[in-house]
Amino acid sequence: MANMKVENNLQHNQRIRAATTRLRICDLRLMAAITACGLAALMACAKDVPSHPRSARSGAGSLAAGSSIPTAAPQPGIEILSPTPNTWVNGSDIVVEGQVSDPTGTGIVGFEINHQPVALAPDGSFRQRIILSVGINTITARAEAADGSRGYSHVSYMTAPVRPANDPVSDALLARINPQVLPHIRAAMVEQLRGVNVNANLQALNPIMASSWLFGVVSVRIDLRSLTFTNPDANLDLTNGALAFNVTLRDLRIDFDVQDQGGFTIPFSSSGTITADSLLVASSASMNAGRNGSLNSSFSPATVQFTNFQISLGGVPSFIVNLVKGSIRKKIEDEISGMFNTRIPQLVDDKLSKVGQPQTLTLLGKNLTWQLSANTVNISSSGIELALDLGLSTTPDPTMPLVPGCPTSPSSAPILGMSKGFLASIDDDTVNAVLFHAWRSGLMNVDLDSTTLASTGSALALDFSTFSHLLPELSHLVAPNAPMVIKVRPKLPPFFGRSS
Repeated sequence: MANMKVENNLQHNQRIRAATTRLRICDLRLMAAITACGLAALMACAKDVPSHPRSARSGAGSLAAGSSIPTAAPQPGIEILSPTPNTWVNGSDIVVEGQVSDPTGTGIVGFEINHQPVALAPDGSFRQRIILSVGINTITARAEAADGSRGYSHVSYMTAPVRPANDPVSDALLARINPQVLPHIRAAMVEQLRGVNVNANLQALNPIMASSWLFGVVSVRIDLRSLTFTNPDANLDLTNGALAFNVTLRDLRIDFDVQDQGGFTIPFSSSGTITADSLLVASSASMNAGRNGSLNSSFSPATVQFTNFQISLGGVPSFIVNLVKGSIRKKIEDEISGMFNTRIPQLVDDKLSKVGQPQTLTLLGKNLTWQLSANTVNISSSGIELALDLGLSTTPDPTMPLVPGCPTSPSSAPILGMSKGFLASIDDDTVNAVLFHAWRSGLMNVDLDSTTLASTGSALALDFSTFSHLLPELSHLVAPNAPMVIKVRPKLPPFFGRSS
């Protein structure tokens, strides 16, 4: 009886090991925790579960007297001893050492690693050199016994060039604006012009003029009241080093008030109108990358030009009108160009200031801090090219394995062409950095149970019946409604890229 009990326990443990092995998918160590007493080896919690009629249970977690544990057919066992499975290794090759066992007693007739035959020593040990590629390398070992049974072992090793975990990715993002997108930008500018509150901006300039002429004989103050125009238009043109643009307002009309300020002429107060066929404001903008990774803009002084400028001032002597007409025109031109030179750069710089500023994103309680920094900016007649560096940082999860750094790929972001108005590409290492920090912070560690699924609105019940086809060895030991917990614990960081 004692021998039978020992044999049953050995068979029981063997089946649990087989079930656990089947749950190791790729490089994610996937473990099923079946919360039924008697399966403590699978992280079972002490919970009462309904007994499985096929297992003839006398109580939760126990087998009825006289019942037997179904056994699996013996199969060769393979144990990888060195290097430690699912770890980071250095170099372009490794020597895999391990041991093959034969519980069938019929003898091992074949053994291979990654489909290549490997000779076994008389004691069942083996040693084989494996060439590695950059990234995650999966090694599959297979042993076959004389009775036809087979045993398998799957392990992974990772090797790759690394950089310090918190170093930025250089040229992580490339962006290109080609000439064919300029009409769309122009349309957006025109739409913005139609919605600008011109009068509010104009009245903020008052008094537009408060000046004296002829040694104080003529002294006037002019205040602008309103400005109207039709058919606003814009034009953009790429040149070497800058983006030239202009804005045109047609059928311009400006209403203003004018009054004497105590000169020696007859006191007067009147209103007037300025008209012009068009008003053209032109400038150019360039961009460059600052030392701190910011994007900086630079504008050439704006020029303002009226076409067919006319002024009408009722009730004011004509010599005064002729005297102040040129001054009023120049003053308005100066004020408009001054407003443009001050406000437009401020608006653009405010938008560009977002580049280079750290941003923090919180996902599942983990903080990911990222920062885009301008590396290079090139403007030519063929388009605008922008290269950005990416910095990432997270708080490492102390339970995650230690690795030498963030893996890198020898590839770079694809070169952008001119087929589309706007194109962008990312370096493989941008993906690697994001995945590495997600892994390093524990963001990829997942605990999934029925309660978690229910919180997402899923009607799926996570119990043994859901996975019984994956674990047929345990189907006679566990009730179909025994609750399960799936835990994902990646042992190695994901890797994206081509090998060198």
